[in-house]
Amino acid sequence: MNSKRFAKSRFPALILVLLLLLTSLTSCQLIPGIGTTAKTTVPTSLETTVPSPVETTVSTTQAEESPDGEVEIHFLDVGQGDSTLIRTADAVILVDTGDIKKSVTQSIITYLQDLNIEKIDYLFLTHPDADHIGGAPDIIRAFTVTHCLMPDVAKSTQIFTNTVAALEERDVDVIQGKAGMTLTAGSLRMELLAPNSEKYSNTNNYSIVFRLVFGENRVLMTGDAETISENEMLAACSPAALRADILKVGHHGSDTSTGQTFLSRVHPDYAVISVGAGNKYGHPCAETLASLQKAEVEILRTDLSGTIVFRGDGKNFTLVSPKK
Repeated sequence: MNSKRFAKSRFPALILVLLLLLTSLTSCQLIPGIGTTAKTTVPTSLETTVPSPVETTVSTTQAEESPDGEVEIHFLDVGQGDSTLIRTADAVILVDTGDIKKSVTQSIITYLQDLNIEKIDYLFLTHPDADHIGGAPDIIRAFTVTHCLMPDVAKSTQIFTNTVAALEERDVDVIQGKAGMTLTAGSLRMELLAPNSEKYSNTNNYSIVFRLVFGENRVLMTGDAETISENEMLAACSPAALRADILKVGHHGSDTSTGQTFLSRVHPDYAVISVGAGNKYGHPCAETLASLQKAEVEILRTDLSGTIVFRGDGKNFTLVSPKK
């Protein structure tokens, strides 16, 4: 056979093979998670209003088991609403911002400023009800907020719209909070235990629930989570994962929360109820108070004692205010 003729006849075929190979290479996709940067998913209802993409530099490294210094927990007296300040020497966390009354919002701002706080590392807006996010827009604008955690649910209210606008304006990193996440801020660790489902019929059950860990100190922050969410946590969490020294009682002491099994699993020494004096809802309800008393938990209420402050040294908590 003529070698030149053979080479000539093979040339178009070789070209075709090379073209097919080139096409296959250019159509390859990156395998998810390889050579890419993970990004936090913001609540779907916020994706069109919060700066996108929203990336987080949240560390998942566990906090120190034997931390230096102390942690302070301030359950602020905001009437019928929730707002809790948590701080160490190197971290500040604010959980909820009270209701929409300007006097309440200003009292929170003043309280933080009196403590020389200028930056909030984590702002938790546990769910979008007005008595939990009422002061959020003004607080976001008054302080430097690094991260804001919110559940994946929206509400068609002006205060929710204003909150989203403030987050966008201040370019705050928004993180969709859900069960299974672990965040750290200095020596503090935040273990997110709820929400565990994607859809609920009641906004309260979207509440971000997390356990704050500082050495051996434990605080369980519950938002307005009701028994549906509590039961999901009971099913998903080991007994040790729910244990806490201090329980922020869910839904202002309503009979929709603080089920017997959940309470026995948490087994707190103290129960704090954030509630307004003479509120129209009848909070806290007699049933919840009876359950707490039966469990021999020390009950503290903001409507009776004002702002309640604890200090933890990584081993034990001391009740600073009100003084015994």
